[in-house]
Parts: sequence; structure tokens; C-alpha cells
Amino acid sequence: MNKFMILLLLLVTPIILFSQDKPPEVPDGYSSMTTMKIAYFFGTLDLMEKDFPVPDDVKEYKDIVYKTIDSTKLKLDIYHLKNISKPAPLLIFIHGGAWKKGDKHDYLRYLVDYAQKGYVTATVQYRFTNKAKFPAQILDVNAAVIWLKQHADEYHINRN
Repeated sequence: MNKFMILLLLLVTPIILFSQDKPPEVPDGYSSMTTMKIAYFFGTLDLMEKDFPVPDDVKEYKDIVYKTIDSTKLKLDIYHLKNISKPAPLLIFIHGGAWKKGDKHDYLRYLVDYAQKGYVTATVQYRFTNKAKFPAQILDVNAAVIWLKQHADEYHINRN
């Protein structure tokens, strides 16, 4: 009996050790997992679907200037349901890029998706490190948050 158990254990162990889970699904906005990995390897994740159509039930406010500094206009975009009836929670999307690259439109698909779920969503532009020394980027995002708080009523944002 012991020999049988040892043999069974020897046969089953490699199967358990080398079995793999199903590969993860390709995230929305990427054409395939391979193209996403290639883009990641080369440091360009422009594969996000930036031209994602904004559906008719979502109100879009584009390129609102929230701060001007050294003649540079910093902008933000806001999205919410057209038929919004009361103030809704705000989700602010800050694009990736280590403060040196990226675009506020990178996550348009997600901005729209959360707006359709009843949130107010905003995405902000900030100065890159090649134009303004860190922590200017943090200060830019902070200025956007302050601006959004000041204009909460206008864009149906819940202040709480």
C-alpha cells in the first residue's frame, strides 16, 4: 500500500506543480495580450482606445481650463449621465506615465463606463517633469481637485 501511495504521489505531484491557470483576459482597450506586453516592454501604452465613442446618455465637458501657469493652460474633462438628477460621487482619473508622459484621454473607456454607472468622472492634465520640476505635478492635480470642489454644483458633484 505504501508503494502505491508513493507512486501515486510521484505521478500526481508534477501535474499539480506544472498545471497553469487559464491566461488572464485581455484588458479593455488592448487588442491582444501580446500587443499589450510589447507596448509595455517598449514603454508605450498607446494601445488604449482613445477614440472610444461617448454614448448618447453621457454628457461630456472637454478641455475645461482649471489652471493657467506660465502661459500653459491645464485642462480637465468631466463626464456624467445626461439625466443626472442629484449630486453624485466624483471619481478623478490621473493618467499614468511617471509624471513624464501620458494623456488625460488614456482612460476614456473607463471614464464613460463609470459615468454610466452613476458617478461623475473627471480626468486631469498636468505638466510633465520635462516642463516643470517635481512636485509641480502634484500641485497641478491638487489645483484640479480644488477647482472641481469649487464647481461641484455646476457639474452635479457630491461635495461629501
